[in-house]
Amino acid sequence: MNKCTSAEWQACFGTDAPQRLSAIAQQAIAWQEQVLVHGDVSPAIARDLRVVASEVAAARTKEALQAVPSAHQDRTSTASRTAHTRNAVAQAGRSALPTASSQLQPGTRLVKAHGGRNHVVQVTASGFDYEGQQFASLSAIARHITGTHWNGLLFFGLRQRKTYPRRAHV
Repeated sequence: MNKCTSAEWQACFGTDAPQRLSAIAQQAIAWQEQVLVHGDVSPAIARDLRVVASEVAAARTKEALQAVPSAHQDRTSTASRTAHTRNAVAQAGRSALPTASSQLQPGTRLVKAHGGRNHVVQVTASGFDYEGQQFASLSAIARHITGTHWNGLLFFGLRQRKTYPRRAHV
């Protein structure tokens, strides 16, 4: 990576550069240049990130308060409590983001070709309408259609399956 200069920092951020421009400062400049060309994250994503950050910060504060063992507690209960608070932090991070299906606007129609016919789902304010029945989730509709468990977002093509590179066999 090229050495960045104080002038580049000044141009990107409008402030004096730190005394020592490090690799992270170079990455910050590259990020800012990309933002200027391509735009920043959407307001919805920025809001979701703020929500997650505040939830994780609150959970970490709670974890720190609970992690202080009293004099009569043994190591097992402390380890158990630490594992429990880690789960709470993870759960707080997961629950803070709205699900992708909740970001669908009421009135949206989803069409899935499966089993030789088209299946049409209408997004409503309270969930999803499929063939006159109300469903709470797209996964429930996918299960109704196929008879097996499916991730509804995958089934309706709203999310792609994660793929991982193959591991080299040694």
